[in-house]
Amino acid sequence: MVAGEETAATLVAKDRKLTTAKHFAGAIAAFDAAIAKDPGAASAYSGRGYAKLRAHDATAKADFQKALELETKDVGFQAAVWFNLGLIAEGDKDLAGAKAAYEKSSALKPNGAVNKALERVSK
Repeated sequence: MVAGEETAATLVAKDRKLTTAKHFAGAIAAFDAAIAKDPGAASAYSGRGYAKLRAHDATAKADFQKALELETKDVGFQAAVWFNLGLIAEGDKDLAGAKAAYEKSSALKPNGAVNKALERVSK
């Protein structure tokens, strides 16, 4: 690596700060740069998907699906991505799809947020 050159991982960490600050367009563009640097960076696809989800961008789902395709071993990561896919389905009023995604998330890593989401879509 050239001195001063950032890795995809360091870019992703900075890009998440933009998402947290609700600078979604900037975050999406920054995640694009991280993906260009490392097209195999599942965290960059997931991060871009989350920024898109927060920005109400309909292409978020494709980023989450790509993230799952790239990261097949980290169950915590996969659980978070499935949770986000559940949020998309829920937002689209696809309660069956949301429930299925939340159940996958819960099976991988149960937690209070996914339990609440399952309650919401199971009524």
